[in-house]
Formats: sequence, C-alpha cells, structure tokens
Amino acid sequence: MIRWQTEIRRSLGQFRTHPLRTSLALLGMVLGVGSVVGMMSIGEGAQREIVRSIEALGGNVVHIRAKDVPQERLGELVNDSRGLSREDVRALKTTLPELGRAAWARFVPVGVSDLPGDTASVRLVAASPTVFDLHRLSVAEGRPLMALDEAAGRRVCVLGADVARAFGGPVLGRPVRVGYAYFEVVGVLAPKSARRDLPLDPGIYNRSVVVPFDTAIETVTPEEPYKERLFSDIRG
Repeated sequence: MIRWQTEIRRSLGQFRTHPLRTSLALLGMVLGVGSVVGMMSIGEGAQREIVRSIEALGGNVVHIRAKDVPQERLGELVNDSRGLSREDVRALKTTLPELGRAAWARFVPVGVSDLPGDTASVRLVAASPTVFDLHRLSVAEGRPLMALDEAAGRRVCVLGADVARAFGGPVLGRPVRVGYAYFEVVGVLAPKSARRDLPLDPGIYNRSVVVPFDTAIETVTPEEPYKERLFSDIRG
C-alpha cells in the first residue's frame, strides 16, 4: 500500500479512537495558522498604508526646515547667516550630486483677505513651481504655477480644495486679495489627505493659496530670513 494511504488510514483510526483530542488538535492548528496569516496580512496592510502616506509628499523627498530663532537673537545672528535661501540649494546640489529637483517655500498666515469664510486657518504658500511635482500636488481645475509665472512676476495663484469650495462657484480667472495684493486664480488643487505625523502635513494645501515665490515676497510680505523651507528629491 502506498505510504500516504497508510498515513490517512492511521489518521482516521486516531480520529475514531480519540475524536475529541484529534478535533482539538486540528482546531489548534487551524487557529494557529490563521492567526499567523492574519498578523502578516495586518502588518502588510499597515506597511502599505504608511508607504502610501509618505508617497503623498514624495517618498524620496528630503525636507529641510529653518530653525526658529527667537526675535531677541536675530540681531546677533543676522551678520553671520541669513537663514535658508536659494543659495543653500545651489550649495547642496554642488556638494550632493545625488540630489535631483529642488523647491523652496514659505508658509505664511493670511491676514487681510477677501477669501470667503474663516481665513484664520488659511495659509499663503509662497513657492517655486517645482513644489507641485515634489509634493505630488494634482490640479483638479486649471493649471499649476509655471516657471514663466515666476520669471514674469505674474500675480497668479492656485487655490487649495477647501478654499475654492468656500466660494461656492467657479473660481478660475477670478481675482482674490491676499494681504494687500490681488492675484488671479489659475488653478484649483485636488484634495489632499491630512497626515500630521509626516514632516509636512499634505492636508495643509487644502487650506492654502499657492503663489509664485518672488511675487509673494515682493507684494504680500517682506522677506523674513530663517523662514524658508527647502525640498529636494534624491535620485534613486
């Protein structure tokens, strides 16, 4: 008789002789294997969720943020350093050839504005056009900022999803006041999921008005050193 047939006959004999013990043993095996499979599935799902969340801002993006300096210490530091600037981007690219594209931005609370609703939580994002690619910002309507907007000093902006929704109607081509300057709306961002555990919460863009960096610095708020953030991706 073939060996496997012998083993089956022996197992059936054990089951007839000790049905309770055999049933408990089989149940333990099923529960044990099921628990291991379940834990592995949960771990795999959690890992995918973490990776998906990180990729919301670009999985290979390095964030560099200026350290906040107390106002009373600015005087003693300003002669040695002006904080983060685009000169630092060029220096990093020279030192680290692995760095790819780079972007810079400043996040400024909006004061005077004709935006609808509560503007206390709205942020002005003075950014380079490359921030759209590095932070995976999709445009639901219109277009993103372009290099030509920066070069020509155009007063254009892209509204976050929540800001655009507050208008209750079409916003493309509409002028909006941010600070004491007016900007033409050229695009609306797709909604971003909030993740406060990331270096930069993607949800901040939902309540933001994104404008060209140089245009914002010249027309909305004076330049304040130590406030810029640099973003760069690493070629993999």
